Amino acid sequence: MKLFRHVKLFWFVIFLVSFLSIQFVWAESWSFSSSLDGWSGRNCFIKHASDGNGRLYMYPEGSDPGIVRSVNFSASDNNILKMYIWTYCSNKTLKLYFRSNGGSIQTGPSISLDAGDSGKVYSIDLRNTSSWTGTITELRIDPTDSCGITGNSGFIGFDYIKTDFQVVYGSISGGVRDYYTAEPLGNVAVRLEINNVIKYDSVYTPGNGTYKFSNVLPGTYRLVGIKSGYDNSFMDGKQIKGNQELTGQNLRMKPIKPELTGFSIDNGSSKTKDRNVSLKLTKNYNATHYRVSESSSFSGASWKSFTSSPSFQLSSGFGNKKLYCQLKNDSGSSNTRNSSISYVPTPQVSDSKSAMRVKETISLYCDLGSDGANRKVTFYVDPGSASLFTVAEYANSNGRATKEFIADNTWISRTSFACQDYNSCEVSGYNASVNVSKNNKPDVSISFEGKIAHGWHVPVAVSSSVPESDNFSCKYKINSGNWINTIKDGTFTIKPPDYSFI
Repeated sequence: MKLFRHVKLFWFVIFLVSFLSIQFVWAESWSFSSSLDGWSGRNCFIKHASDGNGRLYMYPEGSDPGIVRSVNFSASDNNILKMYIWTYCSNKTLKLYFRSNGGSIQTGPSISLDAGDSGKVYSIDLRNTSSWTGTITELRIDPTDSCGITGNSGFIGFDYIKTDFQVVYGSISGGVRDYYTAEPLGNVAVRLEINNVIKYDSVYTPGNGTYKFSNVLPGTYRLVGIKSGYDNSFMDGKQIKGNQELTGQNLRMKPIKPELTGFSIDNGSSKTKDRNVSLKLTKNYNATHYRVSESSSFSGASWKSFTSSPSFQLSSGFGNKKLYCQLKNDSGSSNTRNSSISYVPTPQVSDSKSAMRVKETISLYCDLGSDGANRKVTFYVDPGSASLFTVAEYANSNGRATKEFIADNTWISRTSFACQDYNSCEVSGYNASVNVSKNNKPDVSISFEGKIAHGWHVPVAVSSSVPESDNFSCKYKINSGNWINTIKDGTFTIKPPDYSFI
């Protein structure tokens, strides 16, 4: 229970101190409760009266009347002058004059006073008066130019004259740029701190990298810039004063070295049939360049402008390909990642004919590309009316394997072909074929009309079961003479003397 009472007492003391700390105490105050409080008249007669809580009355006796007092206070801590005034003069323009640091009289702001039998609070704001500086050593208040030339022509009454303090705000502005490129940076969070405590929350720079804080309490601040992908930047000792803008406060931010978080080839495929592959790069922080190589030391690899989806050409030669990737920006290079893929191109099958007859020859080709030189391939022949059979062959120095086949009756009417890389087991598919037809020869008959003799005629009949579209012809020669073309079908006569027929 005693501990609880002590805790309650502690928090009460804290509250009391806090409450008292925020109560305003007038820097300078003259309330005229019992005297003139050191004020004297100028071109006027003044007196103290007990009206209200006490009042200073001023009776003008000539032109330009006023009241004067010697003072000694800081201008920066006393930037508002407050007065409770009663006025019974026709001219109601109040003017303030003062001396700063014992110098010559300075002219301050003017205000207009209201007429009437009641008093009113008036304030003069000195925050924008440039000569109100240093130590104020004299105040002179002229509440009217004249109330007339006699003492009963009018009067002015003051219930109090006090100084007050109101904050005079300042501002700070500048820009944010990349440390290396000097390019303006957008979306930078800029804030003001004192002793690592945020005093003014972040403003974000637009695309041109500029910022500005307005209505900032005077003080000495740390200027801080924060942006993803960059080291925090700061400037200490930024002294902001009231009614002033601190300009040209420019931050330069160094980018953080990029981090390569992911690297894949052809979306993670285990093999490719093409040397040209696509890459995918993922990262943290800004990257300006990348490089890719099949060498872990990046031998011969050049830096290229960053893109998240570049392409790359694998080296020649079948088999596994391991690629290495790295990023960089002006701050340095990233970590290295690697990824692998097997280069296994698909064989391409083709043939020399689209149509043929039984017993004719056809050439088959299996192309593996330049990387397939001297590799073993298997040809697949799928006849139209027989079982599939295979034949092995080796590719030449250009990566092409060639094999000739003679069609037989099993190839009728259509035969298909494929080929396979023996080592990789990649198959072309049955992407080549040939239409095959029977090989029917024409029939030729010769009839003799008795004994062969000089001058006799020999009739010859030609016929064929081959379709009309077949391209064949008949020709003959006599002894060693020239071949003579004749009909395709029908009968013709060979004339003597001597002859031989084919």
